[in-house]
Amino acid sequence: MSSEENKNKIKSKDIDRSSLIKKHNGKQGISAYKDYIVAKGASTADASELEPIGITDLSVDTVNTGRVLVVKTIADAYVISGNGTIQLLVSDQTTESGTAADNNNNNNNHAIIVTIRNFRLPGKVINETSLLFPRGVVLAIKEPIVVTISDNVFVHITHSNNFDFIEDVNYCHLVNAEWKESLAARLPKDIEGWRLRGNDFYTQRYYDRALSCYDLGLAGFDKDHSILQLNKLAALLALQRYYECIPLGFLLLKKLPQEIKIYARMGKAYYALGLYEQASDSYKKLLKISPKYEEAVLYTKKCKERIEERDNGKYDLEKIRKQVKSEVGHMGKEHEQFADCSEYLGPLEIILTETMGRGLAVTKDVPFGTLLMVSRGIGSSDRSDPDLNNMMEAIKQATKHNPLLKAQVSHLYSGGDQLTTPATISDFNQLDGPAANKPIEQARIEGILAHNMILDRDYQSATVSPLASLINHSCLGNATRFRIGDMMFTYATTNIRANQEVFVSINNLMLPSYKLRMEHISRLGVTNCRCMLCQSDLHEPNHIREARHQLDQVFRSQFQHRQGRLGSSDIPLLKTHIKAVKTLNPDFKERLAFDLFSPLGCLASISEDKDALKVVSEILHASGINLDLFDAENRRPSPSTTPIKFTIPCPRVPFYYENTTALLNMAFLTLTINPLQVMMARCLLALFRQCSTIFEGLTFKEQDIEYLKKGASKTLLTFHDTVELINK
Repeated sequence: MSSEENKNKIKSKDIDRSSLIKKHNGKQGISAYKDYIVAKGASTADASELEPIGITDLSVDTVNTGRVLVVKTIADAYVISGNGTIQLLVSDQTTESGTAADNNNNNNNHAIIVTIRNFRLPGKVINETSLLFPRGVVLAIKEPIVVTISDNVFVHITHSNNFDFIEDVNYCHLVNAEWKESLAARLPKDIEGWRLRGNDFYTQRYYDRALSCYDLGLAGFDKDHSILQLNKLAALLALQRYYECIPLGFLLLKKLPQEIKIYARMGKAYYALGLYEQASDSYKKLLKISPKYEEAVLYTKKCKERIEERDNGKYDLEKIRKQVKSEVGHMGKEHEQFADCSEYLGPLEIILTETMGRGLAVTKDVPFGTLLMVSRGIGSSDRSDPDLNNMMEAIKQATKHNPLLKAQVSHLYSGGDQLTTPATISDFNQLDGPAANKPIEQARIEGILAHNMILDRDYQSATVSPLASLINHSCLGNATRFRIGDMMFTYATTNIRANQEVFVSINNLMLPSYKLRMEHISRLGVTNCRCMLCQSDLHEPNHIREARHQLDQVFRSQFQHRQGRLGSSDIPLLKTHIKAVKTLNPDFKERLAFDLFSPLGCLASISEDKDALKVVSEILHASGINLDLFDAENRRPSPSTTPIKFTIPCPRVPFYYENTTALLNMAFLTLTINPLQVMMARCLLALFRQCSTIFEGLTFKEQDIEYLKKGASKTLLTFHDTVELINK
């Protein structure tokens, strides 16, 4: 061992058992730990594959990769109030001489505090801590993280998957004879004992411990015990190990063909896997045995709804949103917000692009507002600064027992010269390929997150959604996406022609400044953009590009951030600003449409009557919408509220989220200032409604409720028209 390695080892003077016990129960150790968080993901290694290590051989302030530390608790567990951190005082299996450790002596070299964070305690903390971590429980800590706080050394556990409870006396790394004897004395002596022990853990919602008990009972006494197998099926279902539920369910049905619990549990497993026909079949068989079984009646109906969503892309967004909100209220925001709906794949195919690797393209013409894809996300983080380690851990756990999801995630780009396969969506979803059976390495997951993490519009949450992650970036994206719970909905923001690639702008904002756009996209690993906006910027002289950046900065600081507080005194300044923007873009109409929309929208909101209408007209003209289409309809004095479908030219640039409220404001201005132009107002409102649906996921009913609260015109919102864009 080198001198540098030796310096980082725990030495005898580092461990003082009496002081550790004192600090373990005292405020000093607690307050020191409250302010210390080490962000590390969970170990994916199997403990049997790791090399055993003792406390004195641990390296401090690092991860002891490839090692496993077997310890036993020698004091009652302690829970730090406020953050739920559990502290354990433990010893290892050996003394300095290599013999078994004696818990009654005062050997200070082989005791250390273990701190466990992020461990769920669902009920009464004191009762459940004593149930899970009684004095004398044996743990195998995988790849232990050792940290130093105020000269005290701790083994730090960030996730429950970083350690195993040892309940098998034949565990490969358990070598201490006294520990084996003590463990054997505490374990059940028959299969009924294992069943009861497992049921206790299941009731407390510690499903992994329950599963371990059922497995040990089956392995040690009777591998074909039907009750334990049925309980194991329940534990697998609770652990979301759905693929393992199916073969076990079929095995049980051969023995217990009339057992309704088997059909119910298999139905839930099929349903969670998106195999709705098989789920429906399971529930129908259950109903033949028990016609009034409420869960089966409910899920049979749900299966029909999911099939309609999956096959036709028809979703009740309001219902899904309410369900997710109900889940959050019941489980808390820290839990994954499961959206009870099906995934959906529209007319899309994987393509290989010249410069951006794989992408997705439409296989036929799709109009503005078309739902392109609904995909479930994994590793979601609902915070403005996503916890990448928690996201990585969530991805590991989600893919660990789900071969299809593992295959999909494995196919995502993770950096470097990775091969851009598979070439088709069928290959991407291949369940029995090599990617479905091979663990995903930590470095790969880090790379996948760096290149495929999807942030929401306000940068308040992030997720990875395998197929949706194949959509490449363009500042002039032709699609957008939003999340409801863990489900991501992707819509077309303009007409997309057959074989055209689908793009999403990860900027989420209309940013005229090239510098700002690049700053935004670089956060998600995108180093360049080849959209016509960026290509135009790159071919411009530096002083023009810098002038546009300065104008954008001025607009955002002086006008956009003050919307709602702008007044007539700002009109001359805004007009001067707009004139300067036009000077920089004399011939590039798409650029003008992009750069002018927000400034003109601000100007319209504070202009008077006819001047405001002129600004609205200029906005539409810049966007490429021909007002002549409205002339005939505008002569109608009192049109009915019967919904109509407008047909207008496709704008020069796709719609953005920023367009949504602006379109509503323009509709209101038009109707208020010149009631004779009610049809023009209705068309603008129809555009607003479509944008609100594709950017916010709001139904017409929800739009009315939401925007009436914000002061929108009740008269205007009585119209529920739609709009179709036609290509020129």
